[in-house]
Amino acid sequence: MILYCNKGTSQDIADLNFLLGNWTLSSRYLDSEANWVSDPGGNAIFKKVLEGQGIQEDADFYFQGTLYKTRTLIGVDKGRQTYRFAILDHRYGYLDVHEGSFVDGALEISNMNTGTSFLVDNTEYIYKARYKSNDADSFVMSILVSTDQGKNWNKINETVYSRADE
Repeated sequence: MILYCNKGTSQDIADLNFLLGNWTLSSRYLDSEANWVSDPGGNAIFKKVLEGQGIQEDADFYFQGTLYKTRTLIGVDKGRQTYRFAILDHRYGYLDVHEGSFVDGALEISNMNTGTSFLVDNTEYIYKARYKSNDADSFVMSILVSTDQGKNWNKINETVYSRADE
């Protein structure tokens, strides 16, 4: 798989260095009764690829009690001034593409404008991920969903990444 990335963007991809490393995951999700429920743990590895022009994540994690395995490629589209994530999971084989930038100190990416939102029973589900670094040894990824073209967002998942022993 090739993820488009203009030559010479390594200084921009360096803004995502806080993601690099081996991580232990602790997550929770919002159930249908609006209660937070903890999922079993997981793990993830982020590493530089393609001579430092991109980042690859391999993760095993649980969402609503179901194991997911994903591979994510991350690059920078300098022409459009956006980060781009391509996420593939083993369960459905669906390639979801998110784009975004830093907003108030957190990286926010969404599939709202990429053509990869989900249509279920005539309702479009648009997803946003928000990555916020806590310190050198942890960050939080929140997943939000919108069913009204991004006017309102509801947090449905929160995962804490804690640096694992290497």
